[in-house]
Amino acid sequence: ADLLGARAVVMPVSGKDALTAKLVGTQEQRHEQLWIRSNFSVLESLLEETLTEDKKIKAKLLNPLGVTEGMLNECSQILSLRKSNLETDAATLNLLMSQMDVWKRELENDLAKNFQNDVTEVLKMEMDRCRAFVKDVDYFERYTLFLVGDSTKFNVAVVT
Repeated sequence: ADLLGARAVVMPVSGKDALTAKLVGTQEQRHEQLWIRSNFSVLESLLEETLTEDKKIKAKLLNPLGVTEGMLNECSQILSLRKSNLETDAATLNLLMSQMDVWKRELENDLAKNFQNDVTEVLKMEMDRCRAFVKDVDYFERYTLFLVGDSTKFNVAVVT
């Protein structure tokens, strides 16, 4: 009824009583009682009054338009709801993308600092190893000079 744009008319009828009344036409009193009880006479009257040729044509022309209008309204509501949901989803995605950018920058900064600290620590360790090596080489060189007996070179090495 909402799609057609008209209010439905509910009318109780008995098809069995109406058919029996039409078929049993010889017994006038029984025929009349069944016909009244079937309520088909009211239905026939309503159809004859409301379905004149002009009204039939108008109903045929307006019915598809009314159905289409109802369907368009329903589709419009569904599309509006979907649009709202998509706008919410797009806002959520934009928020996530901006958060990802911030997290990426923070991670890059943390990695750069950690890498720099790690490289500095490795360089310090290598520097200490080099100093120890030079110190050991210097010590062995002086010891060799002392053993060989070249005292002038030994004295110069000890002083420096």
